Amino acid sequence: GFWLLTSRLLFQTDRPLEMVKLHLTEPPPKASAHSRAAIPGALDSLLLDCLQKKPAERPSSADVVRRRLEDIPLVARWDRERAAAWWKDRPPARFPKVGGSSG
Repeated sequence: GFWLLTSRLLFQTDRPLEMVKLHLTEPPPKASAHSRAAIPGALDSLLLDCLQKKPAERPSSADVVRRRLEDIPLVARWDRERAAAWWKDRPPARFPKVGGSSG
């Protein structure tokens, strides 16, 4: 969800061990702090809850996530045209190779 809303990785580094360390030790940033689009506070909170380090602090099931998502009002209906425009503006990122060379 974070990448879909921000077009960036949760933590910015090209070093695999640093990425693991950040995921284990650093609190995740709010998606709203890195998005060009307005993100409802309830969606920001849900994403942060899903990214909690301790499993007991995350939503207990996909059904809980679904219900929370359903409670977030949409500013505008999401349809094929909006989706196509969104992907045109945010092409899939090309991530740097890590962990050695190939070839």
